[in-house]
Amino acid sequence: MESSYGKFSDEEMVRMATGGDQEAFWEVYRRYGPLLFGRAYRSLNDQHDAEDVVQDTFMVAWENLARLRHPDRFPGWLQGILGHKIKKVIRKRKKQKFFREKVVHLGDLSHKDIGKVPEQGKEDWYFIFVLLEKTVPKLVGKKIKVVAKFMFDSYRKSEEFPSVRSIEGKFNLSHGTAQRWRERVVEKCQQIASAHGFSLDL
Repeated sequence: MESSYGKFSDEEMVRMATGGDQEAFWEVYRRYGPLLFGRAYRSLNDQHDAEDVVQDTFMVAWENLARLRHPDRFPGWLQGILGHKIKKVIRKRKKQKFFREKVVHLGDLSHKDIGKVPEQGKEDWYFIFVLLEKTVPKLVGKKIKVVAKFMFDSYRKSEEFPSVRSIEGKFNLSHGTAQRWRERVVEKCQQIASAHGFSLDL
């Protein structure tokens, strides 16, 4: 059944929605949703991602509608939100692609490296640690490689990465540099873990 709001113009609908009328906003969604979905699908070439960014766009629009001072500019404002959401998905895809191409995958590690390969979804910590130890040095700068090795060697002995102060003293670094390098290694560990479907609290 056609909405009773169908007689109103787009600008009138937006003004009503700005005043807190949720039904009016739903009508705005009905009118603009297909247009935004078309743009999102052309950019992302994936129905699920396109639907998600459109829903996220309208959610952000609803939450910030009271700040829209010029309802006649709503279409451009909405397109701007959508564009930001699309770029976010594209950046995420590029990041995932990078780690799929650069990160050592579980199947690439031989039995002689780590022993029995665990079943999918049942990775044990030792297996994961070897994966990180083999991969992280490939993704950090040349100077940080020695710090990464020191961190992993220390972990094998104490099951903890060394402190910033330990790295500072070991390599005669400034406190700021030691902290940045340690954070860099930990960040790569977490990114690699995420790329393989598990999380780390380091």
